[in-house]
Amino acid sequence: MDKHIYALRTFFRVSNAAFDFSNSVQSACGGTVVTNEMHELHKIALEEIEKENPDLSKMDELLEEMENLAHRS
Repeated sequence: MDKHIYALRTFFRVSNAAFDFSNSVQSACGGTVVTNEMHELHKIALEEIEKENPDLSKMDELLEEMENLAHRS
């Protein structure tokens, strides 16, 4: 299980960095940074998975929410 938690931590650290980078580029180019629902879900997921004992059922819910959002987009 630790391997899976480590992989999720890595994934959500990278995905949040990518969202932040994209927002920084948009801001630097004079654009308006818009709150992105997917980014917000990734922030919540990162916060949860970085806990000493993350709630994996909450992670499942967040991943399902992300999947549903991706299908709606």
